Amino acid sequence: MLLGIDSGQSALKVVVFDEDGLELVTARRPTQTIQPRAHQVERDADGVIDQLLDAIAQAVAAVPGGGHAITGVGIAAHGDGMYFVGRNGRPTRNAILALDTRAEPILQQWASDGTLAKTRQSTGQEPFAASLAPLLAWLARHERAMLDDTQWLLYCKDWLRFSLTGEIATDFVEVNSSVGALDGKSYSSAALAEYGLSEFERLLPSPLPATAIAGGILPAIAARTGLHPGTPVAVGTHDVVAAALGAGATKVGDYSILAGTYSVNQYIAAERVVNPHWQARPWIDGRSWVNMAASPASATNFEWFLRNLMIDTPDAIAAANEEVAALGNDDEVPVYHPFLYGSPFGATASGSFLGLRGWHTRAHLIKAVWEGVVHNHRTHMDWLLEGATPRQVVNLAGGAARSSLWAQMFADGLNARIEVARATEPGALGAAMLAGIGTGMFTDAGQATTAWSRVDRTFTPARSAAARWDLTHARYTTTLEPRPTDLEPARGATRMTATMNAVVYTALDTVQVTTVPVPSPGPGELLIRVEAAGLCHTDLDILAGRYAAQFPRVPGHEFAGTVVDTGPALSGRIGERVAIDPLIACSNCRNCRRGYPNLCTRAQAYGAERDGGFAEYAVVHSDNAVNAGALAAPVAALAEPFACAVNALNRASIPPRSRALIVGAGPMGMIISIVARSRGIDDLTLADRVPERLNVATRFGATNTTLVDGNLLDTLPAADYDLVIDATGRPSVVQEAVGLLADGGTLVPFGVCPPGNDLHLDPFEIYRRQLRIIGSFSLNRGIPDALHILNAAPFPVAELITTQFPLQQGIDALAAIGAPTTVKVQFDPTAPATQ
Repeated sequence: MLLGIDSGQSALKVVVFDEDGLELVTARRPTQTIQPRAHQVERDADGVIDQLLDAIAQAVAAVPGGGHAITGVGIAAHGDGMYFVGRNGRPTRNAILALDTRAEPILQQWASDGTLAKTRQSTGQEPFAASLAPLLAWLARHERAMLDDTQWLLYCKDWLRFSLTGEIATDFVEVNSSVGALDGKSYSSAALAEYGLSEFERLLPSPLPATAIAGGILPAIAARTGLHPGTPVAVGTHDVVAAALGAGATKVGDYSILAGTYSVNQYIAAERVVNPHWQARPWIDGRSWVNMAASPASATNFEWFLRNLMIDTPDAIAAANEEVAALGNDDEVPVYHPFLYGSPFGATASGSFLGLRGWHTRAHLIKAVWEGVVHNHRTHMDWLLEGATPRQVVNLAGGAARSSLWAQMFADGLNARIEVARATEPGALGAAMLAGIGTGMFTDAGQATTAWSRVDRTFTPARSAAARWDLTHARYTTTLEPRPTDLEPARGATRMTATMNAVVYTALDTVQVTTVPVPSPGPGELLIRVEAAGLCHTDLDILAGRYAAQFPRVPGHEFAGTVVDTGPALSGRIGERVAIDPLIACSNCRNCRRGYPNLCTRAQAYGAERDGGFAEYAVVHSDNAVNAGALAAPVAALAEPFACAVNALNRASIPPRSRALIVGAGPMGMIISIVARSRGIDDLTLADRVPERLNVATRFGATNTTLVDGNLLDTLPAADYDLVIDATGRPSVVQEAVGLLADGGTLVPFGVCPPGNDLHLDPFEIYRRQLRIIGSFSLNRGIPDALHILNAAPFPVAELITTQFPLQQGIDALAAIGAPTTVKVQFDPTAPATQ
């Protein structure tokens, strides 16, 4: 038998498991908190040990064979916060819990003075108010004498284990909570120095694997609890990691949710991915990583509701489930913000009901609370998609998992199958598994979960629920960030309404021009007032399903505008005019590290996997918004296709004064001409079958034009061009283009050919004539170069834009793509519908 301990911020649980992982006995104690001042949440460190020992004694006494039958002890506990141990082994002050926000002003200071940006380079993440770094900085300012008397700064599970064994240690997961190095195995001395905390590194315990044995039960503890002296105790880990292990989410690609005091949302990844929306910590196996997006905003909201609004209701939890079930499909519920104790959007967000009406009952409020919690989890889970495979199955644990109605809401709200483990205490189960691995009962986490983790209940999303939840989540998201008021614009932002006009792809081959909520910028994001958005054939490919995208989707990947709002901890960019780089790369995969973010294995793009610019407003990450200077918005919106041309010319690497041919005088052919001329190519032929296009080609860089009638080789001189770029996307053109290359020439198939076509090449000819065929996909961080070309080009680049439409004529605009008399088609989202 194994004993698992899970000390959360709501309750402490001690569970004994038999050899099959079944719960034999559970002893529970409520977490007693102390709030000495506003924003401060503490607990008596000695008191939690008394609770722990009493609970162990209760559990051991109920087990056949008593303490001698228990072969190992594992510990999991809440993360972050801080426990203080003096030289005599006793606490030097109350412990601080992860719900504490006293250090929020220090975080704000670090955000404004650039400290967080610097430490992100050495840790890969940003702390929150109850993380070690800001808490330690606060204590250094206000309780320096106490720190001078302290020998160790511990996390909760390390304090519990020290009290049982006398051994000081921690695990790699908690080392990486705020001051861990990028390797995941050590503290970052550079980050501690940047925070001004180097002198306190001596107080931090050495890390070990979570499965390592760190001492045995002390004789005095054995006498009090009934455990056998020397019973091995594993190092243990953060409770949310243990809960994922206990719920069965253990391999790369697995998602899990812990809906308890904290909204904890996790995805196991093969590599570390740095992203401001989550923290990346080493997984149990020491090879993979767990991306953890969390906020103190989950099932504890329902506990608050029960404690304050149902205190006199017998069997309140059962009553709540009955009342919500009785509502049936009544969707007229208020919007609830579950931010009683904190949020993903900074300390100023608060809990609230919005849209409360006289006909609403207590049942409507309960349902609103449950849905608000699901929405917060979905916000985190959607952020995790930035570095993950699409979610299909999610393991759910925590208080919310005990309600079938609430679990079904998770399935519907996340549009994923929800699996709830058999274990009622997955955190304690995961802790016991760690002890099992450490004592040799299991070889690794995979064997442990195969043996002990079993799915008890499954919830499948209702087919009719997706559209409703997409709508309510958009409504919820719209209400999150403070909006400008009639009295004072928030942070200098432009006044706007809660909704906006947008072109929306609702499904394959289905377009609607409609009104949608104005999006809100999250951490690291900007809200852009879109002032110009270009259309291209890729937009048609997305609509037809030839390019990966999720519907509904606001398309548009070529856009520019003005920053009108920012997410938390960002400042200084409101009013800036920007062009958008639509590419979202992970920066960590092999392709990204080799300098090919456009080939990122986890790449996404605004306008495809994320909502884009065919709307009045769009949210983008700050790194994707490039200062456009004084360029007019329609010209700045050309930066994306110009950056694609920049990538093609960079890939070709052709010296100046080369002879070049561009086949296809459409928008991209003319743009490539301008970029090629900026590279010193002064003998440039543009060929096309449409005379109307060639009539204007010389205005955009072509020194010669050729009207093609028949095959290219019948019209153009063979073996004559140092560079041939196909801008048509026709396989037959690419095939013929090989014959047009001079010795040593380079062919760039730039146009998007349909997949599944073959080229017939003579390898000997390529060898003997030293021919090169170079691919060029999308853009490769070329927006700054593109903006420079647009500013300096001696050609009338603004005249490339031949047609502009208001958003309300979205269908007409899409139909205009590729017309013989048009070059670039753009939306002007600021234009009235009657234009």
